[in-house]
Amino acid sequence: MSSSRGGQKSGLPEKQSIEDSLAAVDRFRVARLDDVAGIRAAREVVLSRQRAALAGTRGESDPSVQALDARIAANRAAAKAIATERVRARIPVPVASPEEWVLYGFVRDAEGAGLAGLTVALYVRRVRVEGLDCNATDADGYYLLRVPLGGKEVAGVTVDAAGKKAASREVAIHVLDAQEKCIHAYPDPVAVTPSGVTLLEMTVPTASGKRGRRAPR
Repeated sequence: MSSSRGGQKSGLPEKQSIEDSLAAVDRFRVARLDDVAGIRAAREVVLSRQRAALAGTRGESDPSVQALDARIAANRAAAKAIATERVRARIPVPVASPEEWVLYGFVRDAEGAGLAGLTVALYVRRVRVEGLDCNATDADGYYLLRVPLGGKEVAGVTVDAAGKKAASREVAIHVLDAQEKCIHAYPDPVAVTPSGVTLLEMTVPTASGKRGRRAPR
C-alpha cells in the first residue's frame, strides 16, 4: 500500500522505502564508526608518546609506565572491536526470496581477524548440501549462502516454500578448510526458514598443529 501526502502518492513502494531508510542508517553508522576508529588511532599515538617519555625518565618498571601500558592495551582492544564492527556495518543485510533461505555471516579466529578461503557447509543427517554458491569466505571472513527450498530437495529432504510438511527444517553447519577437513562444527542445529535470513558468526580456533577431521559426506 502506497502512502499519500497532499493528495499525491509517494512514488515508492513501502518496502523499498523502508529498505532505503535502513541503508541510510547503515551508511550513517559506518561513518560514525570511521570517526571513532580515527579517534582511537590518534589516542594510540598520544599514549605511545607519553609512555616513551615516561619510560625514558622513570624506567620500564615505574607504576605510571605500567598504568600507561594498561591504557594502551585497552585502547587497542577497543580499536580491534571497532574494526570488526566497521566490517560488519559495511555488509548489507541480504534479502531472501519466498522460496529460499539465506545464511550469512563471518568466520573469524580467536583474535577477531577474518579467515579467508574457508568453506561454510550445510549438512542434513550428515549428508552435505551440494550446489550452493558463495559459501567460501572472503578476506574479511564473510560468507553468504542462498539455499533454494521451494519444490526442491535439500540433501534429499524436500522443503516446501511455506515451510510445511518438511521432513527436516534444521541443518548442521561445518567450516571446512582447503582440504575439505572440518575445522569447526557449530554446536547447535540451525533452523531453515523459508524467506528467512539468518546471521551466523563463528569463531574458529587456529592453534598451530591442530588438524581438522574429515568432513562427513
